[in-house]
Amino acid sequence: MAEAKKYHYAVGEVKTQILKLILMSAGPVAEPDIRKNIQTYYESITQATVNRHLNDLLKDGCVELIPPSKKTTRANKWDIVKMTNLPNIREHFEKIQLNEYEKTINVILRKFGIGRKSQRYVYFFILLRLSESFFLTCMNTDIELLKFRVREIFYHDKGLKNEQRIEELLKEGNAEYIKGKLCIEMSGERFREIMEELATKNDEILEEYAWRVCHCYTEQVRKKWRSNFTGNYNVIQTIQRNRSQNPNVYPLEPIPWVESFFMKFVEKVPELCKTDLKTILKTPDEYLDMCLKMEEILSLMRAQNKTFDRRYLDLLFEHFYYQDILDGVASIDEKTFAQNSKKNLEEDFLDDSEDYIALIEKFDREIISGWDNISKVIAKYKMPSLLDNISDDPKEVLRELLLLHGYPNLLKYIQD
Repeated sequence: MAEAKKYHYAVGEVKTQILKLILMSAGPVAEPDIRKNIQTYYESITQATVNRHLNDLLKDGCVELIPPSKKTTRANKWDIVKMTNLPNIREHFEKIQLNEYEKTINVILRKFGIGRKSQRYVYFFILLRLSESFFLTCMNTDIELLKFRVREIFYHDKGLKNEQRIEELLKEGNAEYIKGKLCIEMSGERFREIMEELATKNDEILEEYAWRVCHCYTEQVRKKWRSNFTGNYNVIQTIQRNRSQNPNVYPLEPIPWVESFFMKFVEKVPELCKTDLKTILKTPDEYLDMCLKMEEILSLMRAQNKTFDRRYLDLLFEHFYYQDILDGVASIDEKTFAQNSKKNLEEDFLDDSEDYIALIEKFDREIISGWDNISKVIAKYKMPSLLDNISDDPKEVLRELLLLHGYPNLLKYIQD
């Protein structure tokens, strides 16, 4: 009797099919379901062969085994949930485009601490879906390192004007106050690092400033003031809030502000702990000059940080979009999305010359433009699965996104 001829599948063929099945599933996949699905493609394949391929994938670090639970099922389940799975899949199965799957995109987002409830989730998801080069870089690089690198781009792009002014003021301030009046040799890099840190402590500086404006200089006086004058602590909070939110309406009093600033500065420069500021700055004009220069540096740095936090994902995507163009791999969808995003980037709504109502409307329209751009991609690719049923109509998707993210007031801008 002649022996049956054994069929040999192409190298990696079955494994690729198994990986795609797991990638397309919403959660872990049970072994019997994997075998059943694979048999629709390869009728003669056995459970033993499927198990061998699964264990090979496990050995290569491409999948994770989830042992059976007594309460739910007796079958092993398999999934792709770890960050380490992705580069291993990329290494062994280059033809699998990882950014085509919601599961792998979510693995990247979890790496960066971005959950489904985050305001950045959908936008970051779309960027990863549209650009494979962006996806692969995020897969291989820490987000803080990416932010550090893109900040250099930002300083020479959107933030160039402010950056030039900051550099000028830092150089003058270091020469005049640090080296000149305080008699300390400090590198420009260290001075900038300290000022960057103090720019994030605006609330602390302003609280100290508010106490000094109210002539409460010691903790003993402040404690007594809090307990003896019911509601007066609100005065401190009001001064702090007014200055933070309306700096043009509530100008600083130079002496208490410089003293408050200097307290925080000394925390970063311990060698100044015995320095009496009054022996350094002797006239109101000197306090005013230092106040204006140091506050301008901090104010510009705060503005830089605020703009950067809003824009760094745009700048990252823009960089990889240009890379995809140069490599000839940018899709029509990527090009369209990038061009629409560029329009938003070029229009900065934070314009102090406009009145409040005009600014709010401009801000609203920027939000709408961003979500409109995103809704078209979601309607086409049917992901991410935040919405129960993703419509083919981008306008319907836009309506749902605005409601989901707390912008019902912006529905008025959608034209039927």
